[in-house]
Amino acid sequence: ADNAAAENASSCASEQACKSSSPDGRSPPSQKSPNASALAEPYEFCVTPPSALPTYLPLGVASDAAGGVVAAVGSGAPSVANGAHAASEPRLLLANASRSPVGHGRTKSARSPPLSRPPSVSRGSNLSRSRPPSAPQSNSLSRVQSLQRIPAPNTNCRNSGAGTPDAKTRSPVGTPNRSGAATPIGIAQARQIMKLAQMQHGIDSKEALQAASQLALQLEEQQPSSEEAGTLLRRVLAGFETLYGSEHEETLKAVNNLAVFLDNSGDGEGAVELYHRAVAGRRRRLGSSNPHTLDSLYNLASFLVHSGDAAEAEEVFREAHAGCLSTFGANHHGTLDCLARLIDLLEARGACREASEFCRQLQQGQEATVGAHHPESVRTLASLASLLAAADEVNEETERVYRDALSRHEQQFGLDDPATLELTYNFACFLERFGKPAQAEALLKQGHAACEKAFGANSGVALGYIDDLAIHLEAAGRTAEAEEFFKRSLAGREQSLGPSHEDTLRSCSNLAVFLDHDGRGAEALQLYRQVLEARQTTLGASHPKMLESSYNLAVCLADQGLTEEAVANFVPLFKSLEEHLGPESEWVLACADKLGELLRETGKLESAEEMFRRVYASRARDAGADEAISREVADAAYNLAICLMQQGRSGEAEPLFRSCIIGYMRADSAHDPYTLDAVFNLATCIEDQGRLAEAELLYQATADGRRKSLGADDADTKHAESVLLSLRSSSQMAAVGKGKAAVSEEIRKLLKELGSVDAQSA
Repeated sequence: ADNAAAENASSCASEQACKSSSPDGRSPPSQKSPNASALAEPYEFCVTPPSALPTYLPLGVASDAAGGVVAAVGSGAPSVANGAHAASEPRLLLANASRSPVGHGRTKSARSPPLSRPPSVSRGSNLSRSRPPSAPQSNSLSRVQSLQRIPAPNTNCRNSGAGTPDAKTRSPVGTPNRSGAATPIGIAQARQIMKLAQMQHGIDSKEALQAASQLALQLEEQQPSSEEAGTLLRRVLAGFETLYGSEHEETLKAVNNLAVFLDNSGDGEGAVELYHRAVAGRRRRLGSSNPHTLDSLYNLASFLVHSGDAAEAEEVFREAHAGCLSTFGANHHGTLDCLARLIDLLEARGACREASEFCRQLQQGQEATVGAHHPESVRTLASLASLLAAADEVNEETERVYRDALSRHEQQFGLDDPATLELTYNFACFLERFGKPAQAEALLKQGHAACEKAFGANSGVALGYIDDLAIHLEAAGRTAEAEEFFKRSLAGREQSLGPSHEDTLRSCSNLAVFLDHDGRGAEALQLYRQVLEARQTTLGASHPKMLESSYNLAVCLADQGLTEEAVANFVPLFKSLEEHLGPESEWVLACADKLGELLRETGKLESAEEMFRRVYASRARDAGADEAISREVADAAYNLAICLMQQGRSGEAEPLFRSCIIGYMRADSAHDPYTLDAVFNLATCIEDQGRLAEAELLYQATADGRRKSLGADDADTKHAESVLLSLRSSSQMAAVGKGKAAVSEEIRKLLKELGSVDAQSA
């Protein structure tokens, strides 16, 4: 009877204590072993569910002055954030990009459209056009959301951002007493219990080792990563291996505890080895669906998420979810936790359709356990809406889910909650995609009117709706109305927050971006300078928002033809971005691309080549075969080839031109203007090498393609025809003799893919 009571108390207390320590009110799928002894087992570390992990920022993410997450600046990379926290802060997004949904602080940016294409590159000194960088451009708009209030953290709610523990904290589960309640003990008491057990049973006895575990875990809870705790945990593991061997449950429990300790201490290599050992040992001894095995799987998967191994983490979470489903059922907190983790991982790799299916299961489970209007259920419903939209489910069902989520969100969190504002904007974007722009605008105006009435015209949430309306109208081409709203937003924040407040500066930056879009670069330049100067004073030179402002200013200077000043801004900015974001950051590559273009324009071709080579090497590193060439790789190859041609190095430029032609054809078509520009320049490159017959065929393919895509009267078409005629009438061409010179197999293949009428004769 004592054994049964202790076992039952242990199970109840274990789950209760883990729930109380978990920020989302759920524990991993932990239950006590059916073989629990009468002596209370030493408690075991359990991994904090990943909903408590902090946001892992993609490169190029801005943060506020206190270090909090503010803006994922066009990085395109998803971030795993915590609902209310992420939604409560402004995020910088590219204009017309997909909005990030409310549920997980996800960030999705559409590939930024190319800048307006300049005239086609022609021969000689005009071989100077560079492709626009695929990284974030200066023309980006941010939504400012000054908080009226921050919702109190809800410990029963997944994604509660406030008050979550540190990323690597593992929450130990307290030792149960006979009544089932956890009895907290201090370090001094745990140390006394260990000494007593050593005296009564021996230093290497089971009882002494269990007491040593208790002391180590108390030390870890109160003094994380202490040297004494590590020494004790290693001694416990060695002791149980000696007593019982490597496969005993006590040994595997010690393996798990030491793994978590090493994880907390930053020894990832040692931790992952022990996590794998715990999983393998418990699979063999207890089976794949045993609660202890599922605990170990959950620990391992959580570590893999934290260390960035998303593919293996997904595989392990799938196994853990299947085990929880068969062992505990669909509505158990462990099953639902694994589902939530899988949703995040699937969305991060773009599998939004499968993620939405899992999200439906999560929603059903949460509504069955905590109710449809629980904050957890409401946030999951909002996530479902965003996943359906991301999966291109633009239909009545997705609209219904959005409306339901918004209604529940307003009831649960209020109109002034930042996440409600974000969800409203997401819904408006969806309605516009669904062909209902009038409804989208009406939704934003309705939200603004309600918040203005409830909280005042210059309240943070009311001005947030003004931002949303301004961006919405700008995207719809209604520039006069959009300008009015941008200026209204700036005036409201200057009045309520002052001219130097960060939200005011973001409103000022938005207005500058709008003016830049509208072709009013001189006005935009003045505002860009104003924002940069203010941020230098308030944030410091190395702050991410300062780097963002420096980039905006430098690009605007370049666009205004102030090349020397632009270069003077880009050079230190490039070094600073590289230092703070790393050499492979999209911002660093965008800066290198633009700097290369400016250096080339000023005749510094060797320095320009260095920049272009850097971008191309980074873009092409993982591209592999021709079939994998993306538009980004093609752009980088094109820019480098142009720079090499200007230095008279046609032989080096030729394979780059061929590569970018293949990339453009795969990304667009054989008759896309970018493809035909590259074909024209390849012809120029080959002509410079004296291969006139091949050059003639390529010029002919360019003229034919432009005639089809642009029309016979287009200036680019006429230019290609003029160059072709000039080549055919030249004395060198007459000497070669039409059709008698050899045409390489690479050019034959290329002409065939282009659909050239002369491909067969070639």
